[in-house]
Amino acid sequence: MEEFATLTSGLVSNVAVASLAAMRADAHRLLTRFNGNLDRPFLSHRFYEGGPESEELVVRLVADEIKSLLDSADVRRWLESKAIMHWAEQHIIDDVEVKVKKNDVVIAKAELIRAVAGDDHRGSFEITNQAKAGHKFNLGREYKETITGILAAGESAESLDYDFARLTCLARNDPSPFPGDRTPILTEGTIVRGRRGQQKVYLLCSMPLCDTVRVGTERPFPFIPLKSVSAIDRYDLVALSPEGDRLYLAFGAGRHYDTVRHTFAGDAGGVVRSKRRSGKVEQFVFFDTDGKPWVWVAELRFQHAHRKLNDLGAAASRVGLDEAYILRVASQR
Repeated sequence: MEEFATLTSGLVSNVAVASLAAMRADAHRLLTRFNGNLDRPFLSHRFYEGGPESEELVVRLVADEIKSLLDSADVRRWLESKAIMHWAEQHIIDDVEVKVKKNDVVIAKAELIRAVAGDDHRGSFEITNQAKAGHKFNLGREYKETITGILAAGESAESLDYDFARLTCLARNDPSPFPGDRTPILTEGTIVRGRRGQQKVYLLCSMPLCDTVRVGTERPFPFIPLKSVSAIDRYDLVALSPEGDRLYLAFGAGRHYDTVRHTFAGDAGGVVRSKRRSGKVEQFVFFDTDGKPWVWVAELRFQHAHRKLNDLGAAASRVGLDEAYILRVASQR
């Protein structure tokens, strides 16, 4: 009972638990939609389209149906203002002390609760400084990127923000979701790591999803170089390296001309599948036709990968023209 109470003490964890409960309660709806009568048309589809992509199609259909079940159960109510206020009463301490322009500021618990439980602040909320009468400041203006440090109460705000950012952009970044003989395949949004001499290089696979299946003996795959930077630099993606270190990766859509290609051969199923490599840390490795190893790092969420590649396509298809300098300057005012 104590373990279950701990598990359900958070906002995000409650959504996960409520989602599991909703799936269990509506399992009959899922089984009704995906009944045995669909086996024959599925096999017909598989006959014409091939195995791996047909299998992936059904998995995606089931995932979409589960999303519909969660919408019907309204699991998002566990994140609404009322739930946040209950959470905040237990987890936010009284009179939080922070620094604003090198001055000591005290924020009353009730005021901080109103800030985080409101629906329409959009990062703008006036706070009264309890340590100085008549002094107010805008919380979002003073903390432009994150207020996690104010809410974390001693925990590492940077680590918490990093984990949340990683969750939002990556579908997979951990070897554990690949049991048995299953290993990652090379597809749109796959991030791999290789070497150029002694330097580590990170690449994002930009092959359209439909071209990563039915791969014959050899097929060139396009990749976009990702620059590994520090946390204080501009970056677009975060991930954990195969060794568990933090990665901050910069994606330059405007540098589409840096695209590189490496050729891979498909397996019997028509996909480029990685191989397990044992060691201090288990890794998944793709080998190109030259025998060069590329270590699997992560896989972007589909929408995230698609947006990056859309940005790349927009940069590559822009129209170049000569025009009067005065027009160019005027358009950039």
